[in-house]
Amino acid sequence: MPHVFWDKFIAFYEEKEEFSKLAALMERIIKIPMYQYARYYQQYAQLVSTRPLSEWLSEERYNEYKVQLTANKSTEEQDQNAASEEAEKPTAELESQMRQVILESSALVHARTAEETSKRWPFEAEIKRPYFHVKPMDMPQIDNWRRYLDFEEAEGDVERIRVLFERCLVTCVSYSRFYLAVESSVLGSRAFFGEKEADWAVTLSKLVSTFTNRLFTRNFGCDMDPGRVHKTTWMHFGIFTPEPL
Repeated sequence: MPHVFWDKFIAFYEEKEEFSKLAALMERIIKIPMYQYARYYQQYAQLVSTRPLSEWLSEERYNEYKVQLTANKSTEEQDQNAASEEAEKPTAELESQMRQVILESSALVHARTAEETSKRWPFEAEIKRPYFHVKPMDMPQIDNWRRYLDFEEAEGDVERIRVLFERCLVTCVSYSRFYLAVESSVLGSRAFFGEKEADWAVTLSKLVSTFTNRLFTRNFGCDMDPGRVHKTTWMHFGIFTPEPL
């Protein structure tokens, strides 16, 4: 469950009172579709509402919001009050408006995260074993992972696809179809995924292919079709459980 990790990460920055890093972390977390996403948004909103801006808002972002808020005045009014604008507008009022802008922006992010979480929840709710185990996995579980991966690929979010594949390969390490799925989806779309993600898949697929081919050649003394190498080798050594293609 990812919230356990994020809770410890948040507690680390809170203990060290590094609020600028905490705010950056929270802004990252509230975009992630996951269980308890609403709780993290509430924590972020509380941080924005209660902590002094100087503790967590960078000078660059502060100036950006300042320009944005002062630009809302009419050109005529700006011309008339250019010399005295800073003195006339109390810092407390300006910072209050900044908080409001940030909260409104984060509310849109929260709504988007809620929508994305709802779309993924049917798959997440069916994951009964999110960890590795030597016992064979039930076919409904295997099918759920397959459908979940298909869903993420259709959504097209590169980072979400990568994260889900990594999760899948932990719990489904004994099922070669998921290694082959990485190769067919990521390697076949290098232009779409970019060099970083493609290189990650290349490394993974090379490790799997090299290992399986060497095992097969050593024990059977001949070459075979790659798909049959995966299936025959791992079934022979009892590492992979037979599964329908």
